Amino acid sequence: MPIIQSNEKKKNINTFVLEEKITSNIILKNKNLKSFFIENKFIYLTKPTLILAVLNSLNYIIRIFYFLLKFRKKYILDKNMNWTNNQILHGAWDQYNIESKSFKKKNFVKLIKILIYGFYKYDLGKRLKKKMVKHAFLSHSVYYERFLLASLREQNINIFCQAAANITMQKKNMDISWSDVSKKNFKYIYRKKSLVEKYWNKRVKGKGNYETANLSTRNSFSKKIYFGDYNLIFLHIFRDSPFNVIDRFRVFSDYYDWIDNTLEIIKYSKDHWVFKVHPAASRWGENQESIFHNLVYKNYKKYPKNVFLVKNDLSNLKLIQNAKKIITFGGTSHLESICLGKKPIIISESPIKKFSKSIYFKPKSKSEYKKLLLNENLKFFKLRKFEINIGKVFLYIRENINSMTKRLNLVENYRNDKNFVKNKSIKSVELKLKKNLPFLINQGKLLDITKSTNNIFK
Repeated sequence: MPIIQSNEKKKNINTFVLEEKITSNIILKNKNLKSFFIENKFIYLTKPTLILAVLNSLNYIIRIFYFLLKFRKKYILDKNMNWTNNQILHGAWDQYNIESKSFKKKNFVKLIKILIYGFYKYDLGKRLKKKMVKHAFLSHSVYYERFLLASLREQNINIFCQAAANITMQKKNMDISWSDVSKKNFKYIYRKKSLVEKYWNKRVKGKGNYETANLSTRNSFSKKIYFGDYNLIFLHIFRDSPFNVIDRFRVFSDYYDWIDNTLEIIKYSKDHWVFKVHPAASRWGENQESIFHNLVYKNYKKYPKNVFLVKNDLSNLKLIQNAKKIITFGGTSHLESICLGKKPIIISESPIKKFSKSIYFKPKSKSEYKKLLLNENLKFFKLRKFEINIGKVFLYIRENINSMTKRLNLVENYRNDKNFVKNKSIKSVELKLKKNLPFLINQGKLLDITKSTNNIFK
């Protein structure tokens, strides 16, 4: 639920425009937050009839048909497409991906519905501009919200996005990741070697600040690996969005496209290829085994003997330690690989490139990706000590400074979690809210709209 701020007067914002009415108990029952809602003015957006809101303009009808024609892999990877249109296409691709089981057969009725509602979200940006909105806070930047994000950028409204208990100010012409690290913070933490090593040692034991990583490590490090020498590929949640940050220079359109092409490339390889299920896939609501097996049978006549799918009975870190090569779209696993001295192959750009351009491989073409996958020179995939240190420092900042999950005592929850898990998370944050309130108020003061930076949690 986006929360939009407007009418700034001497940096004291006292009028707020909300897309939805606040109903959360954490706000309604908390005295400090309740008084905030009483003391300030709130405007709630009325939702017009969807068809009238979108289809009363010939421009919208033309754009809907334009995106119907452009809804193909080659266009989502088009580097020359207008930035606004590219964002909208990614948003529609995201939403279609989450609502459909596969891309084998397009459902144009579903796609038209997605585009109609998407352009309702896009229209909100114009409506907010008319209300003199200057700053917008979005709950996230993917799926339908990407339509709104694109529109807000067009309207020159300052945008802040939430991810991983972090607030990130976005630039007009590119996305900024919540895990982006400032050079100032990196330089400061780089000198704290003992602090960084202490956290890494905790993380190896499954006691870090990222619960999903802990689950993939805890109680499974001692398990035996049964497939000999192998290359390791980390699966992402297929239907989840890879476009929190849009990398317009990636090779593959999405997670499906990446794994589909990977299976095709390794079809004639004699190596062992281990595919690791995402630790939160089932909690997200995805049957990852079924999707993966469908992709395997699409590329092979029968299930190959050198392809393995492993669940969470094996530690990610142990798998990385023993693998010849690490391949992942991006995410936490590529950082873990760097910390363990393995130079990973990734698909989407990583913000760690700011500190070393040679710390990972990012193919520029499918042929380059194929060469990397089949390369047998293992020295080619080893990192030097200073590069490993870069990875550990970056990971430390990402999980201890950029994310406030630990400080807020936030219980991680996913799309398919039961309500009691989500309520537990709310109550857990509420218990520490009084203690954290001065800190959070200070973070609000550090939001500097004159600088495009996300490193406000210091």
